Amino acid sequence: MFDSCSRLVPGTARSRSREGLRLALDGFDGVDIEVEAAPEMAEPSPDLLTSLIDLQSSNGTFRWGPAAEQALGPLALGSQDEFDQEDWLTALICAYFKLKMSTEKELWELVARKARTILMKRANGNKDRVERLERKAEEFVQALEK
Repeated sequence: MFDSCSRLVPGTARSRSREGLRLALDGFDGVDIEVEAAPEMAEPSPDLLTSLIDLQSSNGTFRWGPAAEQALGPLALGSQDEFDQEDWLTALICAYFKLKMSTEKELWELVARKARTILMKRANGNKDRVERLERKAEEFVQALEK
């Protein structure tokens, strides 16, 4: 990102480190400007969590994909007939986050909150129905082999 900026304006990036990035821009009518950027964050590698999050639609539901099959198995969608398949998959992925990825909660918590919001909306605010859906999804995920 900063490499392209340094080509556009006089000056160069002088150092990069975990403590921060000091970028000195000079050549603006003799003015020396220094900007310190926020510390670098480790980029998450493309892993199962990221791949599952990528399956979330803009409305909050999840769609089926290779990551869902990897996490839940190929028979997950056909495992029940009480709930809409999109709602069932959404609940399954949220249950998977909760039960199998609890140590990474800060990464998926808002995603799951958005999913639960759409589940409540699609159930017309019927909290009991959504809780039953979530409970059945958690039972399914608990039964998966590790």
